[in-house]
Amino acid sequence: MEKIKEIRISLMEKDVIPSEEEDKENFIIRSTGRLNDPAKITEAHGIEIGDILSDIYDSLLHESKGTFHSIGMWVTFENGDELDNSIKLSVFEDIKNYGVKGVDPMKEFFKMTLEINEG
Repeated sequence: MEKIKEIRISLMEKDVIPSEEEDKENFIIRSTGRLNDPAKITEAHGIEIGDILSDIYDSLLHESKGTFHSIGMWVTFENGDELDNSIKLSVFEDIKNYGVKGVDPMKEFFKMTLEINEG
């Protein structure tokens, strides 16, 4: 897999303007956190990418005002390719609150984003 250049996590709300595409919804990005050059940071500090992303998410949630519908993730690679994924905040929180103990939903969301786009 190509080296990751940047990972962005955003809190999003539904747009009141409906999408013109069938089975699609429009969202407005309200708050974003970025992790630049994650490999360099994880090597230098011995921290897993998933742990950093969880901290970014927690910070966004505590510092952002408003009601959010979804979490978006964009993974940009050194070659310019970009993967994206989103998950409803309610589903994410249910995994966090009612899932298997010790499972970090942000780590799982990151893995899903990489895996979904591989196929």
